[in-house]
Amino acid sequence: MKALVLEANGRLCYQDVAAPAVAADECLLAVRAAGVCSSDVPRAFAHGAYHYPLIMGHEFAGEIVECGAEVAGFAPGQAAAVFPLLPCFACPACQAQRWVHCRQYNYYGSRRDGGFGEYVAVKAWNLLPLPEGCDVRLAALCEPLAVCVHTIKAIPATVGGRLAILGAGFMGLCLGQLAQRAGRFGEIWLLDRNRFKLEIAAGFGFQTYLLEEPAGRPPLPPFEAVIEACGAVSTYQLSLELGAPGGWVIWMGNIAGDLALPQKKVSAVLRREMIIHGVWNSEYRPGEPDDWSEALAIIGEAAWLPSLVSHRLPLAEGPEALAALQAIKQTHRPHSYLKVILQP
Repeated sequence: MKALVLEANGRLCYQDVAAPAVAADECLLAVRAAGVCSSDVPRAFAHGAYHYPLIMGHEFAGEIVECGAEVAGFAPGQAAAVFPLLPCFACPACQAQRWVHCRQYNYYGSRRDGGFGEYVAVKAWNLLPLPEGCDVRLAALCEPLAVCVHTIKAIPATVGGRLAILGAGFMGLCLGQLAQRAGRFGEIWLLDRNRFKLEIAAGFGFQTYLLEEPAGRPPLPPFEAVIEACGAVSTYQLSLELGAPGGWVIWMGNIAGDLALPQKKVSAVLRREMIIHGVWNSEYRPGEPDDWSEALAIIGEAAWLPSLVSHRLPLAEGPEALAALQAIKQTHRPHSYLKVILQP
């Protein structure tokens, strides 16, 4: 099969590899679409991989072509999305079904091969069947959308008023839409340094603020809730400045450096009695209502979602696409990337 292989740091190759063997509890999935996550860029270019060679890609969906001998409830021809975390099922967190807190988890696309190939052998437990009529290519967005669902739920239902989202990329725009859908925020602001993204945000009806403008802009108001969805050290710092007294600050972006907090900033957090809440991943409970089933329902009905896929590319063009994203991270130049989908 063809796959995009990370052979060494900074060396991505589109090449032939052996198709994966299918264990008794696995299904062979023909990948129809795989999203590029912002975390894939440092994994490929900043020594972020756990091992080499590696087939990255943890945002993917496809069609089952083969089922292992012990698999029940799935059949060839069925379309499915993939929850990428493989828990150990033995640690205290797993015993409480808190899979994202597993102490010895595995992960498709980072700790083991993922969706940047034509086929992946996936544990049946990790497969979420798609309802009839659901576009399998959009279902690749289920993973990041489920994280956004989980993030909005992290803000207590009693919190309303102003919401600031730092970062107007794919995740930030999804968060804005979900916050609007929740109906409890009087104002939703998206803040970014990229005018292209803010123009899209403004088109959705959100208030926008261009960061890193020259001095003289009106100061930002305090916010009852702030979500850091960018990962820059500067926006992590800013998130603590924007919170209102008693406000909630949600950290979800994969931070790109060390965060040093001056004494005055920490003292301000204490005086305002702000709540800082970390978010990682999403809640997955097969066969029950969870973040993933909610995300899947949104995919089926959200007219705004397809517009956030800025690039659909053949898998063979993956090396060039990730190199372009790496260059953007290094230079911070203006760009028009939101979500890149690779299709084998």
